[in-house]
Amino acid sequence: MTPEQCVARVDELAATGADAGVWALVAIAGLALAAVGGALVWRRPRRLPLTLAGALVLVAAVAAQLPAGAAHAAGSVSYSDGCTLISVEDVAVSPATTLAPGDETTSIAATVRSVADGPITISLDGSAGSALAGIATAVTAIDGETGVVELAAGATVTVTLTLALPAETGDAAQGLTAVPELTITATQR
Repeated sequence: MTPEQCVARVDELAATGADAGVWALVAIAGLALAAVGGALVWRRPRRLPLTLAGALVLVAAVAAQLPAGAAHAAGSVSYSDGCTLISVEDVAVSPATTLAPGDETTSIAATVRSVADGPITISLDGSAGSALAGIATAVTAIDGETGVVELAAGATVTVTLTLALPAETGDAAQGLTAVPELTITATQR
């Protein structure tokens, strides 16, 4: 009897551009507020405090839309049909990036939870995407170790994909973008 196997692929969630509409609304609101505020101050100078309060509201709305520093992108997880051995959680994906020679970055980190009834083995495979295939190195680790790991029912491990571009990389890699992908294979014991 062939042991049950489950494959999960983790990569960056594609950008949708959904936030562009929010920025357009903020810009329109800002122009409207500036026009109304200017007219009020010009006609009635004592309305200046009301105009300043409106400007503060606009600044707060814009600040709420700014990205939170070095935040990670959302990750996309897809499972093979009938996958009942693992659950991939807490996925953090560094946005697709251009690596410079000598750079190394953890591109994907996630928690893998065994949801199987018995022990399973976990193995990983990773890549930097087709643009950097054969140029960048992709190193996978399970709780900081390479290789296959046995996982008890209900246990969790942290999996990572680290991408590196060798310092001696030539001009062939200039301008290429890494699109990290991590494949997690679980096999029932």
